[in-house]
Amino acid sequence: MDDHPVVREGVRSCLSRHEHLEIVGEAIGGIEALEKAQELLPDIVLMDINLPELNGLEATRMPRRNLPQVPVLILTVHNRNEYVLQIRRSGADGYVLKEASPEELIQAIEMVDANKSFFSSKVIQFVLDEYTDTAGQTPSARGTELSQRERDVLTRIAQGLSNKQIASALGLGVRTVETHRERIMRKLGLHTVAELTKFAIRTGLIDLG
Repeated sequence: MDDHPVVREGVRSCLSRHEHLEIVGEAIGGIEALEKAQELLPDIVLMDINLPELNGLEATRMPRRNLPQVPVLILTVHNRNEYVLQIRRSGADGYVLKEASPEELIQAIEMVDANKSFFSSKVIQFVLDEYTDTAGQTPSARGTELSQRERDVLTRIAQGLSNKQIASALGLGVRTVETHRERIMRKLGLHTVAELTKFAIRTGLIDLG
């Protein structure tokens, strides 16, 4: 659901390369998006935030109340922390930036379809930066950034995947995943999986709803 034809065409082109994915409907506004979702009952709704008539966040809250079986994946240009938190509170199941690669978009769709949450790695890094800037850590800790691979691993930890599942998803060895997990904990100053989970909840990466 996007009001920009170029964006819709790009998404259509990306998904058309995958036989297991099918676009069953499109909408250019929030109200139309709700009507189409109720009519077509798709497996997943791909939703923008900036929609005419009814913004994507409101349009997401409504189907989550009326169509709880239909997951919503947000596709947007916004990567600021307040948007991440608002999107999680809206009930959306995932958050992908429009600058994401086609591979990441497909991965997000497949994760959400498997009843798991998905957040773009750049969104997660932004939240991490915001967290370390306000958590009272030392300057050296605030300046420590996770590598791309560490962000990928943290994403999946937040989604509740085991080391074995993460290894399979990323094409890594289980021991390599364990090493990345240890490095993430060290960089964030966290010491247990429970603390990582609390961190993910606190920063809006996952929720308890």
